[in-house]
Amino acid sequence: MTGNIIPLTRKNLREVVTLSDKLGWDYSLHELELALHTGRLFGFHKEDGEIIATSAIFPWSGLCSLGMVMVHPGYRRIGLGRQMTIHALKASANTPVMLVATEEGKPLYEKLGFQRVSQLHKLVASSYLRAEAPADGYTLTPIIPEDADRILALDRHAFKGDRGSFLKLRMERSAHGFKLETDHGEITGYALSFQNPGMLAIGPVVAPGPLSALRLIHHIASSHQGRMRLDLFPDPHLTEELQRSGFRIDRRPPVMMKNGDTLPTRPHLYAVAAQAYG
Repeated sequence: MTGNIIPLTRKNLREVVTLSDKLGWDYSLHELELALHTGRLFGFHKEDGEIIATSAIFPWSGLCSLGMVMVHPGYRRIGLGRQMTIHALKASANTPVMLVATEEGKPLYEKLGFQRVSQLHKLVASSYLRAEAPADGYTLTPIIPEDADRILALDRHAFKGDRGSFLKLRMERSAHGFKLETDHGEITGYALSFQNPGMLAIGPVVAPGPLSALRLIHHIASSHQGRMRLDLFPDPHLTEELQRSGFRIDRRPPVMMKNGDTLPTRPHLYAVAAQAYG
């Protein structure tokens, strides 16, 4: 295949949306603008100018997330996925790298030195059935701009890394945002959502426990009419309650890692912002 790998810029993003649509993925222009602001995006540029493959790397202070590895359906099995993955990995400077793999991509990543370290549950729902929010003893209110610094501090502790620039933009562009507070005003949890084409993505969700995570998710899901998605770290109680509320497990993608063999311990991170970001 004749062409070359280029850094993507804003002018390329509509082509990436088109590629995403061809694969049945749900990247919107706004989501890609956020990705471009917080990470490095690459594309395979054919001689005729078409972008037929992509990859991205997101640095989170001591850990990178690899994502957006997409290959046009008409150009598969000629090594483009491998090329794009290796190119993105070069930008990680041997930092531990995590990714959420598709089953189709897992053999490639294993050949490149990744190993399975965890799993996500991709939950989807077309409607939400739960009538009442569980009680957890915290005060739940909408996030306001003045909460930003405290939420960023909470997220650094929960995520075990600094993704402040990403999270600031996510909060500004979120469809919903709720926080949990103690009687003394300490923020102990939060959840955001982002509207993608045809589907509301809920995440990240940070909470002191599964009951609080369920309460945050409930307040977002119960106010939305339409399809929803949630990428959840496995928690038997939380998953069972969400299934009773109208969600179903669509996939169980493996979480894989290179240059490390374990993810940071993140007991309060219940759902990721998106699979690409980790």
